[in-house]
Order: sequence, then C-alpha cells, then structure tokens
Amino acid sequence: MRIVLYTNILTPYRKYFFDELSKKCEENNISFNVLVMTETEPNRNWKYDDLKTNYTILLENKSYTFGDIYIHYNPNLKDIINTLNPTHVICAGSYLCPGVNTILNMSKKLNYETFFWSESHLYEEKNNSKLKNIVREFIRNYIYKKFDGFWYAGKLSLDFIEKYASKNFKKIFVPNLVNNEVFDYHKISNTQREKISEYYNISKEKITFFCPARLTTVKGIDLFLKCIKNYEKKDRFQFLLAGDGELRNDIEKISKNSNIDVSILNYLSQEEVAQLYCVVDFFLMPSLSDPNPLTCIEALWSGLPLLVSNHVGNYPEVVKEDKNGFVFNYDKRDELYNILDSILLKNEEWYKEAKEYSYNLACHNYNASDVALKIINKPNDEMNKI
Repeated sequence: MRIVLYTNILTPYRKYFFDELSKKCEENNISFNVLVMTETEPNRNWKYDDLKTNYTILLENKSYTFGDIYIHYNPNLKDIINTLNPTHVICAGSYLCPGVNTILNMSKKLNYETFFWSESHLYEEKNNSKLKNIVREFIRNYIYKKFDGFWYAGKLSLDFIEKYASKNFKKIFVPNLVNNEVFDYHKISNTQREKISEYYNISKEKITFFCPARLTTVKGIDLFLKCIKNYEKKDRFQFLLAGDGELRNDIEKISKNSNIDVSILNYLSQEEVAQLYCVVDFFLMPSLSDPNPLTCIEALWSGLPLLVSNHVGNYPEVVKEDKNGFVFNYDKRDELYNILDSILLKNEEWYKEAKEYSYNLACHNYNASDVALKIINKPNDEMNKI
C-alpha cells in the first residue's frame, strides 16, 4: 500500500495526526506522503517551513484569490503522482483546486483509489449566499461522484456527502484529532487545580462555562449572551472566554448592560487552555457555523460536559443528551432556558458520570493511533459508537 494525501496547507492539528499515521505506516511497511499545495494562505498563521517533515512535499504553486476562496494550481503535481505511484490518494481541503480533478483523472491510468476528506455539513449551506450555493452545488455534484470513497468527520458530514456522492461509496470515520496527552485531565493534581482556579478567579458559588474561541460573529458568543440576557437565573453562571476579535467591545457591552458575568482572557496557550478545562464546570460552543471544532474534542479528553449549538458539526458524536451535556437550538429559546434550568439542578454524581462519559467517548472515537490503524487495516469501516 502506498498512501498519498493532497492538502492545501499544513496545520498543527492535522500534522499531529499525520505524524501518527506516518508512524503506523512505517511500522507496516506502507509508504506515506503528504503533498502540500502552498506554503500558507492569507487567513492562516502557519507556515510550511515551521511544520515540514520527512513525509511532506511542497509542490510548485500558483495561487489565485477570489474573495474568501483560494485556488492553488500545482504544475508539477502530475510528475509527483507518477513518481510516487500511489495505491490510495486522499484529497483534503478545497475541491475547487484544479489538482483535485487532476488526481481524479489520473486514477484510472495508475489504478489507485481516490478519497475525499470532508468536514462540511448542510448547515454551512444555510450561511452562504444563494449564488455561492448554486455554484458549489454544481461543482460538488460533478466532483463528489468521481471519488471512490470519503473520509468523513461525523454524522452531519456523512449526510452532506450522501447528498452529492454516488451510491455505494467507501467510507471511513476520520475525525479531527488533538494531542490527548496535552488535554488528558488525569495529569492535573488537585493542588494544581486549586492554584489554577484561584489564578482565574473561578467562582465556587457559580457554574462556570469556558469557551475558547475567536470573538467573531460565526462563533455566536454575542448571540448566545443576547439569548440569555432575560434568563432570570443568569446570575448563577460565570462565562470565561479565551480569545479576541472584532466583537470584543460588543460582547463586553452586552455582558455589562445585561449583568452577565463574563471574563475575556484573550488568547491563551494550548497548555493554559488545557489547565482551564480542568477547573471549569462546562464547555461552551455556541457557534452559528462550525464544521468540526477541535475544542469539542479537547473538552472530551478533559472530561468536561458540553453545551453546544446544533450548528456545531460534530455535536452528534461529542454530546449524548443529558449524559455528558446538551445541544441547544437558537430558534427555540425556551428550550435553552430549560437546559440551563436542568444544568442548575445537576449534582456532583452527575458531573462525575459526565466526566467519565466524555473521557470514554474521547478514548473510543478520538484516539489518533486507533484512527490511523483503522485507515490502514479497515479501509471501509463504519464509525464505531460507544
């Protein structure tokens, strides 16, 4: 087996999984290469030179920008594919780039299987313009049907794929993954927890929610606060936000005018975020559109219960209703209030069971080594459920 993965840029969170997949491939005498379209993109802070390794290849590139869409053309892609002579090629990132079509067209000649790694879900379409949806739907109907199979990030992404793909496509559950050693809550001692709680002024009288996210419209924090401003028991909650963005002033104004206990901690390091996960009561992600946020996986490894919106793409996998959290709908505010009422009634035993449930979910579905082995050994495996 010779695996080639074609992606737009290298990112730290994907590289963690690529490293694990490379390791498992080497142990099983399987070749593995990641072909990278370009060094970086305008909306990204990561650069290829900072993340490159022995299995990565940076392709020749010409880039074109159309609004928020980045198209990369790789003139030497054909030569590289011919040289590597793969048995499986996985395309990740934008299906709009011409290299994806090149890979599909070469597959019959070189006799390799093609897969697309999809995180998209149907809620994303609702947030696009009508014209953008029409164009993208036309291209997807053409491109998706040409793939032999898909790597899907969860139920919502699989629903999205089934709308466009041909029948009887191969599929394998490949979610976004995090370094579980960083976020495993077992590594923080009780003494450390007390010091961290004191440092961040964690209230012992209130239920503390933690939301590590950019302070932008798509993350929904401002809308969530507006939704609960008339909730009569809001003074029993504390909200910690780790991030910054153009809505910072708006969020500060909403919280002050509505008398909601909100603290903005600015951006924190990965280690600081992991520490906070271990001392708060709930993880919060109120996004309006979010394909598969890594922070939900981090929260699972940290043993946290979750409160997320139904626009969070991986909610069916990370939240089991009332077992380890809740999913709310912005269109049903009364239900959100009922959820908050329910949270206020939870006792220590519930939190203990929720912690175990979240952590077990992480171990079962989000272990990078297990996912890598499944790719190698079970190319048409269905997603396992706890």
